[in-house]
Amino acid sequence: MRALFWVLAVFAAAVALVILGRAGAGYVMFVYPPYRVELSLPFFVVASLAGFVLLYAAMRLLGHAVSLPTYVRAYRSRRRRERAHAALAAALQAYYEGRYARAEKEAAAAFEAGPTPGLAALLAARAAHQMRDFERRDRWLERAEEAGEGLQTARLVSRAEFALEERDFAAARDALRDLHEAGPKHIATTRMLLRAERGAGAWDEVLRLATQLAKRDAISPALAEEYKVQANVELLRRSASDPGAFERRWRGIPAPDQLQPRVAAAAARHATALGKTGLARDILE
Repeated sequence: MRALFWVLAVFAAAVALVILGRAGAGYVMFVYPPYRVELSLPFFVVASLAGFVLLYAAMRLLGHAVSLPTYVRAYRSRRRRERAHAALAAALQAYYEGRYARAEKEAAAAFEAGPTPGLAALLAARAAHQMRDFERRDRWLERAEEAGEGLQTARLVSRAEFALEERDFAAARDALRDLHEAGPKHIATTRMLLRAERGAGAWDEVLRLATQLAKRDAISPALAEEYKVQANVELLRRSASDPGAFERRWRGIPAPDQLQPRVAAAAARHATALGKTGLARDILE
């Protein structure tokens, strides 16, 4: 539309100059001895305008020609991003549909072409894990780490999830502890850490985390109580070889938790085995 207005303006100016030329008898003379050129004023003005327009068009054309490589690079980059986003979307869809081989293939394409290779590598790692190809999964995790992109949290969470599924509780605990040391403690990762500590038999940590999650309403009260009962029973069992340590452990359990039947029964049984019949009687009362 703007170009049309420019054309109309040029033609209007030309018409105005022609009319002006008919009304006037001026002329323009160029002298370069021994040459002399005379032009009518209207013709000179029209020629000047035409020359300006041609020069402007030539400069624009030259500018486009010079910037053409930049345009081509930008176009190719845009197309590459579009293909990468499409591949990543296809990988996500295939992953949630359970087509893990397809998901890894599309994620690999997004990794090669996309602006977010780290995210694509993590998705490929999850797909490889679902196919139980742990060697390829670990390679994808290494690529995700090399890509950076601020994906440390996502990478550590993925490592922890994989380790929990393989019942490698020590590896899961290490990954989650590194994550909590590096940033805020999210509820989801704290729940995962509770599972890891429970699997690793770190019952003091199980007590602490179960209490913490219960206070934040992050797990149900019944589940929190189950975790605490199990932890207290295991801790009492571990201290049952030392009468002094056992009694200190029992005294250190909060009164409401001492009333749990399984905890009280375990404590009474260990107290009897240690010869502390008076303590056993107090526990059962």
